[in-house]
Amino acid sequence: MTPREILQKHEKGKAFAHLLDGYDKYPMIFDANGDVLSFPPIINGALTTVTVNTRNIFIDVTGFDAKSVEICLNIVASALVERGGQICTIEMEGAPKKVYPDFTPSEKTISIRECNAVNGIPLTGEECIKALNRSGMDGKADGDRLTAYIPAYRFDIMHDADIYEEVSIGYGFEKYGHKKMNVTQTFGSLLPETSFSENLKDIMIGLGYTELTTLTLSNQREEFGISGLPEVEVVTMKNPITEDHTCLRAYMMPSLMRILRHNKNRDLPQKIFEVGYVIRNARNVLHLCALQAASRTSFTEIKSVTESVLREMNVEYTISSCDYTTFLPGRGAFIEVDGKRIGVFGEMSPKCITDYELTHPVMMMEMDISGIIAKQSGRLF
Repeated sequence: MTPREILQKHEKGKAFAHLLDGYDKYPMIFDANGDVLSFPPIINGALTTVTVNTRNIFIDVTGFDAKSVEICLNIVASALVERGGQICTIEMEGAPKKVYPDFTPSEKTISIRECNAVNGIPLTGEECIKALNRSGMDGKADGDRLTAYIPAYRFDIMHDADIYEEVSIGYGFEKYGHKKMNVTQTFGSLLPETSFSENLKDIMIGLGYTELTTLTLSNQREEFGISGLPEVEVVTMKNPITEDHTCLRAYMMPSLMRILRHNKNRDLPQKIFEVGYVIRNARNVLHLCALQAASRTSFTEIKSVTESVLREMNVEYTISSCDYTTFLPGRGAFIEVDGKRIGVFGEMSPKCITDYELTHPVMMMEMDISGIIAKQSGRLF
């Protein structure tokens, strides 16, 4: 194949063709005989296939940052040297350096006094050099100045503190002594909302529901347009990738309905729930939502589930009629705690169900449990 044919027809070529968009010339590596070694960064030639019998390896590294490419090459080449390999160099035209790989060490000079102050150990210049030698580095001391020669494969040495650390490691942590530290022992514990949520999950599992974790991303059409739930202010995405992910969810029910839609050909009944966060007024609010898809459902069944959950949470509540188009007329209800509506439950209307591309009856329950947690903070049920 020609390079253009590789980009159009080959599996690897099609996957990485976007890297060469807008270019009319493609990179190609040939050997002295004119045979193709590589078409970077797309695919290597068959001539360079590595087997257990390979003895000569040509290493090419591609990237957009010259320093990163050089460091990568040095690491790979050094690893091969440690295993008995011999490194040959190449000359490159138009590159930052003429010859690669270049193992010339870089230099960093630090203050011995500052190094000792940070490490807490009074070392002389010679002792610092010996410590660096144990870390695989050479060094030179001149008065208070210590110059470390950093190997070409050590890309992690970027700051003076990195040299302090190498000196400390080379000196030996075991030589620091065992000074008694005046610290206070502390113990971690779960946040109240975490403890509450874990117990709530156990309740739902005990009622026969399966726990799910869905995406926080949603879209206004499913959140408000077809759900029948009242519209609230949402956090929108500035540059959404798809029409399905244009905002952060304000309700949990649409996310679970999508799960039922993807599993509508599975056996019934399907009983799912989630305890997670929705975003209201740019704040995380903890919700519980449960859905059941079955060949036959009733308002009484979802009412009993809702009341069981509220009873296990030791919550005093009242129920009033809900007129949302989410539910069949007369088969939806509000959940009220301390005179405030915290959720809804009921038997979903056929229109809402079909708009979500489902064909079986569905009943749902969703409630805001953040207020309950605040009221019962520190008291587990």
